[in-house]
Amino acid sequence: MGQASQAWPLFQYDSPLSCGEIRLLRFRPWRSHEAGGNDLLMRFEIVRVSLDQLKMECSGRETGSPYVALSYVWGSTENPRKIFLEHNRGDNVKQSRRKQMQEGLNGFLEVTQNLETALRHFQGVISGWVWIDAICINQREEGTTETSSQVRQMNEIYRTAQETIVWLGPGDVSSDLAMRHIGKIGKKAFTSGLMGVRVSELRAWPNFGMNDRGRDLDRIRTCLDVMFRDMSNPGDNPFPFVEYGDLMQREWFERVWVLQEVMVAQHVVIVCGSEKVEYDHFMAGAHFYNIWVNKIVREIGVPSSIGRIWAFVKLWRRYGYRFLICFGKQHLIHERATSTLAIRQMKNEKGESVLTLKEHLARAFAMDSRATMNASKAEDRIYALLGISSDHEKLRIIPDYSRNWEDVYVETAKALIEEGHYDILSFSSPRSRELNLPSWVPDWTAYVRKPWGGYIEDQLFSASTECPRTLADQNLVCKNPKNLILESFYVDRITEAGAPWTCRTGDAIDWKGAGRMMAEVERFLLLSNKYSDDEITEAVWRIPIGDKDKGGPFSQTQRATVNSAQGFKELKEVLKSKKPHMESGSLKFVIYLAAMQTMCDSRPFRSSQGHVGLCPDAAIEGDIIILPVGSHVPLVIREERRGSIRTVGREQVDDMGTRHHEQLHSSGQFEYNEVYEVVGEAYVHGIMDGEFPRSHPSSRQLMELK
Repeated sequence: MGQASQAWPLFQYDSPLSCGEIRLLRFRPWRSHEAGGNDLLMRFEIVRVSLDQLKMECSGRETGSPYVALSYVWGSTENPRKIFLEHNRGDNVKQSRRKQMQEGLNGFLEVTQNLETALRHFQGVISGWVWIDAICINQREEGTTETSSQVRQMNEIYRTAQETIVWLGPGDVSSDLAMRHIGKIGKKAFTSGLMGVRVSELRAWPNFGMNDRGRDLDRIRTCLDVMFRDMSNPGDNPFPFVEYGDLMQREWFERVWVLQEVMVAQHVVIVCGSEKVEYDHFMAGAHFYNIWVNKIVREIGVPSSIGRIWAFVKLWRRYGYRFLICFGKQHLIHERATSTLAIRQMKNEKGESVLTLKEHLARAFAMDSRATMNASKAEDRIYALLGISSDHEKLRIIPDYSRNWEDVYVETAKALIEEGHYDILSFSSPRSRELNLPSWVPDWTAYVRKPWGGYIEDQLFSASTECPRTLADQNLVCKNPKNLILESFYVDRITEAGAPWTCRTGDAIDWKGAGRMMAEVERFLLLSNKYSDDEITEAVWRIPIGDKDKGGPFSQTQRATVNSAQGFKELKEVLKSKKPHMESGSLKFVIYLAAMQTMCDSRPFRSSQGHVGLCPDAAIEGDIIILPVGSHVPLVIREERRGSIRTVGREQVDDMGTRHHEQLHSSGQFEYNEVYEVVGEAYVHGIMDGEFPRSHPSSRQLMELK
């Protein structure tokens, strides 16, 4: 740097922004005598404006707000770069909002390398005002109050912006090719009306009925069939599977804040290097691609070894080696990126989110794969989703960065349970106990396994969902703010637990473990007197998969069908072989085995009253099975007895007949307060559809979880 630039101090923010204010900045060129003639340092002016007044003055204008917002990945804070900021003291966004900035000093501000790269790319491209969180919000330690205030109005900041630019990062030959293909395909898919097709209609594909909606769907299907043929016969311009996969694995798709940024924005474009694609087209292209790949995979199935060879030959001829690379590595479907892109579809006609906070948390952090979303601060995993949740007002959670993140997690879990989201308890894990978290509170900073029983809204199970809460409110009963009083049905105690089953989807198949699990389930059923012979015949194949499998043209999760019974029989035959392998059975066999893998981290059990099912691998003999009132799945908890000195008293009557109470403090006697730890969810065969509350209404009681 030149001598002049070396003398500049660090930039100082003015007084904290109020809830109705934001900062904006824009590029400014250097003059020849400034910065010692060195133009490598970027220069910006920053201004403080009223967001409410800005929205009022811009309403009705065709051009909208005078600023754009940037959505990007912060990246590593190591080796930061410097930019130069100066307070705007005159030419404001609009003269009517001019505000002199007497406090604060112009000077250097450090930004991450990722942000500097983005700024250099857009220098000369963005001519007006821009909002960038890392610069427009005081991120220093003393800015905690301002950060909390700005996060509360983040929705309005992105909603008011004229445009939101998604920056995926610098481009190269690979990303340019992928962007051009997905843009072209996405434009056709979007024009066809694909994004208007509902999930229920995808499940019914291609049987749509004869009403007006059915005719519209037939038209969409006709358009898509043409696109399917074009994708299957690409000629000299095949789809770039590998390049597309690399693009969809960029960090932006895994950043939790982007969900809010793109959901509420008026208009979004995705930029990667020199290529730009409209967000709606990019999203439609990704959606079409996933449907196409699912269609191919289902057509191939997993037949006999000879049939599989012919299938690969067919794929080679049609799509080339690049498809086979992705197919072999199971990188054809990019769940995390697809889920992130689809967030703009999760809105109602008013543009508001249709998902609750629990649903957002599940989508972001409890995927089938390990590709969950990231945030630099633990509390951001809640705050980033709170503003776009349909129930944020009911939950009454206010972003506050002065609080401990563990307390934020406790408050969130309790608020969700009070609103009836009992499936939050299924997200808890033993790791929570290693931190300063109660056992019933999910740790969203860790890998969170997708619940075996799905979610309440999936309507797979209804073990206690029809039972309303009637007993005392927990706030009147529970004195420890980190404990939870849970109204539950006491089901039974575990008397025997089998070996753990830890084979996850994507892992190499643990054939020995699969055989052991199936054998233990059968043994436990034969030892039980709770099930009839016919019930045992079904239970032996339903329990290892938690009574659910995949079905329909787009492989939706459903309650297990007779196809799984056939898959179970084939698996038993395969396990008799000295060297079992995947090519040994039909597609039903593979689907059954995949369903077993979704029950990872479990073990078979039987209880004292003869119940049989699957419990968490951390469960032990003596653990208790309960059914929380309003829950769709049972829960396993562990008893802990805490002792305290009991104050013993006696009554005496004097000569006048007056009663006196005398306390005896030295009795040495103890009283015990029973509290419980959450171990995890369970599948209990025979009580997953509301049977237990109907047959054991008197087993209802209050339990304190710690």
